[in-house]
Amino acid sequence: MDIEKNKVFPQANDFKKILKLISFTSKELKDNELIMNELDVSGRQVNYYLSALEYLGLIERREFTILGQELKRLPKELFNKNLIKIILSYDIFFDVFYEVHFLKNDITAHEIGELIYLSEKISKESVAYRRGSTVKNWVNWILKEIK
Repeated sequence: MDIEKNKVFPQANDFKKILKLISFTSKELKDNELIMNELDVSGRQVNYYLSALEYLGLIERREFTILGQELKRLPKELFNKNLIKIILSYDIFFDVFYEVHFLKNDITAHEIGELIYLSEKISKESVAYRRGSTVKNWVNWILKEIK
């Protein structure tokens, strides 16, 4: 799996909205009004969720990439398994998952923000702390899926 890892770090806390967005067609991804209504988000938040899909390598310029198309074709069990692999291919997500799942350490969004600030290309601590909640929510989704 070859994923380009120089995209904008995601700010999309509600993982169910990510999943719903993945179920859209490329044509629907171009319709901001539709996305706003279906996800119940603002226009600004539409960009956050689309950027999250770009970060994961699933879309580019509001079109599903080959990876995104392949993922969408999978049955649910394989879809979730492969989506988890994609997410955990990013160091910060893997590190937090490992800390929580294997080491059984509870880690706060603020602590995750500190890790993001130290390891990612984010210049402001306050931005890194906000991204910490995204990582925590995505990892929580993974933990629910693997049980």
